[in-house]
Amino acid sequence: MAYNKQKLLSIDQIKSKLHSLCTDKQSGDLCLFTEEKHIAVISISDGKIVGLRYWVTRGIDALKQIASITKATINLKKMFSVHLKQ
Repeated sequence: MAYNKQKLLSIDQIKSKLHSLCTDKQSGDLCLFTEEKHIAVISISDGKIVGLRYWVTRGIDALKQIASITKATINLKKMFSVHLKQ
């Protein structure tokens, strides 16, 4: 389903999803598409938040912008790891 066809979720619903991803030790990029058509990305690795992006800002500066989001659609791009034999 295209992100612009998805239902907007409240920030509480988004926080709940993020909490579940962290609790389940998931990895991937949780992409948030705001009503204003802005994009935020929360990168998760093994249940830990390892990166934040909002437009051109990153890290703590992006966190300030992400905290202002009230509604968004979300999409999780799961990462996978490849373990090479030595």
